[in-house]
This record gives sequence, C-alpha cells and structure tokens, in this order.
Amino acid sequence: MPKQVIISGSYGLGNFGDEFILEGIIQDIREVNGLADIRVLTWQPDRFYSDHPVYLSSRVKAMQNYFYSGQLKTINFVFEFLKTVIAIKRADLFLWGGGGLVQEESIWLKRYLWSLKLALFFKRPVVVYEIGVSQIRLIKNQRKLKCILNKAEHLIVRDDHSKINLINLGLNREIQVCPGPSLSITVTKHQGGSLKTLGLNLRPWFDRLFHQDEERIKMTKLISLMAEVLNHLIDRHGVTVKALSFEDKKDPEVLNQVLARLNQPQKFTLVTGLKTVEDFDLAYQNIDFFIGMRYHSLIMAGKKGIPFLALAYSSKVFSWCQLVNLPQYCYSLDKVVTTDLIEDIEKKIINADLIKISQQLVKVLPDLISQRQPAKDVLMKYLDEKTSNFNG
Repeated sequence: MPKQVIISGSYGLGNFGDEFILEGIIQDIREVNGLADIRVLTWQPDRFYSDHPVYLSSRVKAMQNYFYSGQLKTINFVFEFLKTVIAIKRADLFLWGGGGLVQEESIWLKRYLWSLKLALFFKRPVVVYEIGVSQIRLIKNQRKLKCILNKAEHLIVRDDHSKINLINLGLNREIQVCPGPSLSITVTKHQGGSLKTLGLNLRPWFDRLFHQDEERIKMTKLISLMAEVLNHLIDRHGVTVKALSFEDKKDPEVLNQVLARLNQPQKFTLVTGLKTVEDFDLAYQNIDFFIGMRYHSLIMAGKKGIPFLALAYSSKVFSWCQLVNLPQYCYSLDKVVTTDLIEDIEKKIINADLIKISQQLVKVLPDLISQRQPAKDVLMKYLDEKTSNFNG
C-alpha cells in the first residue's frame, strides 16, 4: 500500500511564494518515494489545480484546511473537513511546513497549528519541515509553541535566524537548518549581460495586525523612493521596468502607486495573474536586474542567475543575501526610508558587473541545494519502503 503523506502549511491563499515552497516539498517526496499518496491541506481546495495543473493526473490531492466561522453550516464543508481529519489519522507522515508558519499573529498561529495538534493527538510521526520562525514576544504564544513543537520528531528550519528564535522559545533539542525546498525547483538560466529591463517586486507589509501607523509611513516613503530611483534609471539610462506581482490581492496596490509617480509610465509594465512556476520562469526571462522585497521573488531571481538588489523587510531576506554572498546588495527598509540612497542604489545597479554576479549565483546554488540533503534524509526515514519502520 502506498505511503500516505500529509502536507500542511499556508497553501491556497494566493501567495506564489507558498506555492513555490509546496512544489519543492512535493519534489522532495517524489525523489524519496515516487508512489506516495500526497494530501495537501489547502485553504481553497478548488483553486489548487489551477495553481498546480501538473498534479491533475497524479497522486497529489487537495483537502480542506481549517474552518472559518460560518463554514461549518454547510453540509459539504463538514463532509470535506471530516475527510481531512480521517486522512490525518491514517497518515504515515505529517509534514508541517514550509514557509513562515511560526509568527506572532495569534489568529494565524491558531489556524496553522490546528492540523499539527491533530496529527500529534493521533500519534502520527510529525516533521516540522523547513519552516521560517519569527521572533515570538507574547508569553502565551511562547509557551504554546514550546509545548507543541517539542513533540515533533524532527525540527527543520530554513535559516539560522529561525533556529535562534526556536532556541529562544526554550526548545533544548536538535534543530536542523536546511535552505528552503524551493531551491530544488528547476528553472531556466538567464542569458544576459547588459541592463535593458529591470524587474521589480514590492509588497505592502502594513496590513499585518500588529503593525502601527509608522509602518504605513515607511511604506509611503519607500514608494516615493522607488519612483525616484526608477525615474533616474528610465530617464538617464533608457531602462524599461517589468513589475511582477507575487500576490495579486496585495502587490499591485503598491506597484500601481509607484507607476503613478513615474515621468514615463509607458516604460513600466505590471504583470499579474501569474500562478505556476512555469509562468514566473517565463516572466523573468528578459529581466537583466531585479529589485525585490518578497523573499521568493529574490530566490527566483537568484535561481535564474539574475543579479538582484533586496529590500529587506524581514530577516529571511537578509539570510538569502548572505547565503548567495551578496550582503552588499541587501538594504534594510529602515535604512532605505531614512537615508537618501537614490544615488547609491543607482550606482549599484548601473555599475554592477552583471555577468560576474550572474556567474557567482550560478556557482553557489549547487552547494546550497546539496545542503538540503539532511531534510531529504529525514523523509527517507519514513517514506522509503526499505528503511521505514514506523508502524503506528
């Protein structure tokens, strides 16, 4: 009988970064056990196959994750939810991850944790798989996470910042660090050398529950700064701008505000509606340099060998720049919105040795991918037919 695997994370919410992670996790599983039955807990099962059409005829199925107030009033939802509970009870392996599932916002933490707690209740083998961990300040959340995560059989995080944050919760056990699963996804390599098209991704970060008015002020300053930078690059150097949305509910709001401030708006193209890895791979094809905020917008650039400049709103962005040996191309948002960096950013882009940076990215990636092997070894423990010994 095929092994049964459950994957639970932040899937089906329209953020391509999370779907990119999911593709990598499924690829990891397939490398270990090509016949495993995979069940993905997603917030919107009906959109799963439009985001992942490659799984239409495979042993990968979407199942309902969590419930919102009022949804249990529908008989169909109750039926689908019960199927999810049964699938968790029967799982040979429960993977909780990847992505930034450990965060301060209690409402989302509760939603992320319910399936993990259920898997532990049913005594399923639980692996926390290459997650990101934010700093947790609320005492009640610290205690809850320490209690639950200590029961997992393996803890794997995507960067050193996440490991430190888990240790600060009081977890005194082995915590493995492996670069995220999206690094294993294959994309076409960039062929460039001169700066003609600049890629761009910006995201709002003031919609979070705990952000204050000063965060909105920072966002406004960032929009003005980016408009000035783009005006310099367009007016002086003839660059065209290709802006990519990684989450259509959020990113266009910011990118359109930048567009409204440009002297030559005809040189700016906003691309939305991208869903699959193949969509984004194609969208990046003619980009020669990339400015990005979203973590996976920068990973995609790095994977393709496209030089980039990162606007770091989170520690995970700093970690990525350090991994690929480009810390000098990473700007803290606090620094960006308080210092006049227009000339500095312009010089970094215009004077960059694009071919050299591209070669550096291509050279470092195989080593990063090899660092992911310990995570795959954990999967092997439970999913390889010859080595698995879990019998419930």
